[in-house]
Amino acid sequence: MAKPTSAVKVERSARMVTPVGRASYPHVITAHAFDANSEPKYSCAVLLPKNKENNAFIEKLRELRDSATAQLYPKKAPGNFEEWGIADGDEGTDPTAEGCWIVKGANKTAPAVIDTFKNPINDDDVVYGGCNVRLSICAKAYGTASKGGVTFELVAVQKVADNMPFGGAAKA
Repeated sequence: MAKPTSAVKVERSARMVTPVGRASYPHVITAHAFDANSEPKYSCAVLLPKNKENNAFIEKLRELRDSATAQLYPKKAPGNFEEWGIADGDEGTDPTAEGCWIVKGANKTAPAVIDTFKNPINDDDVVYGGCNVRLSICAKAYGTASKGGVTFELVAVQKVADNMPFGGAAKA
């Protein structure tokens, strides 16, 4: 007889709002699947220039991620535990991200998307790669006794201002 598998458990942290940065690959109105085998998700990354304030924010974000992990795995996380959501733009291949931290959030549920006056945004073209945004995210640790990970769940996006779209094309 097959041994039953453990159910996946999830622990979420408190929410945290990013400093203002530039949106990268925003899919916040319509969910997007990254390949034919993926489930569509809402997602957005924010590029935060590396400076004293943003470096301190990244440390707080890592603490939030560690806290969610400790809640799910109070003794020890599995050896194959994966951490997602924070990347160093200097270590990638995208020249747009050089000199920046990349913070990414994703969710199967649509995030709230608002403007600076807290009015809802419902148009895909309003939040575009390059505009200035804040993300509201929470750390989400998930897994079983043998495999798990931690990522950031996208809760809300606030468009703060227009900026030059990535790729240099003028905004339509």
